[in-house]
Amino acid sequence: MKKIEDNTLVFIVDVKTNKQQVMKKLWTLMWPRSTPLTDPMERKHMSDWLLTIML
Repeated sequence: MKKIEDNTLVFIVDVKTNKQQVMKKLWTLMWPRSTPLTDPMERKHMSDWLLTIML
């Protein structure tokens, strides 16, 4: 994954894949099936983790 100008992300994928397959794979990689962490204020930290991956 490479970040380029105008907040556009470029992914290198197989030629035979279509957009739906890429999005499905990306979705499963970005959102694991684990429980999000919570702090004493009951705020979820999954979005912080996602932001870290995107940067």
